[in-house]
Amino acid sequence: MSIWAENNGEKLIAAPKELNYLHRSKTIVQSDLSAFDVYCQMTNDMSWLLKYAFKIRDKISTLAGVKKINGFSATKPNKAPNIGEYLDFFLVEFISNDEIILTSRDKHLSVMLFIKLKNNKTNKREFSITTSVITHNLFGKLYMLPVAPTHNIIVRSAMKKITLK
Repeated sequence: MSIWAENNGEKLIAAPKELNYLHRSKTIVQSDLSAFDVYCQMTNDMSWLLKYAFKIRDKISTLAGVKKINGFSATKPNKAPNIGEYLDFFLVEFISNDEIILTSRDKHLSVMLFIKLKNNKTNKREFSITTSVITHNLFGKLYMLPVAPTHNIIVRSAMKKITLK
């Protein structure tokens, strides 16, 4: 596993200059939520539009030899996974109460989702999510053309599902 650690503790799939896509979002959440809780709240009950987008993704990607991911599972595990297990279509590279590093890698691109919870300066619980991507070839670049502009919308919509305090 290759991980780039920023000075602020944020983790990326590679150094910023090597990335082909980078997105960051943050919000305030309940103080008693774990990183796993936040992930589950964000990915539960995905919209029909996102489910359809995953179906289209799977149809097109299989033509390029990429395995189907089938989107986010409607049923979440009742306990946090261990390192080396899968959470939906992501490999769990690291997991603690306050952080999760999830990756998905194939011959076309490498993706990392970094979820972090911390207390901010006003002692509220801050949730941040960072997505970093490296494309490895033309198919990876083409894949990111529709994903990049819609990713922010999808993440913001998913973040609205987190229980706020």
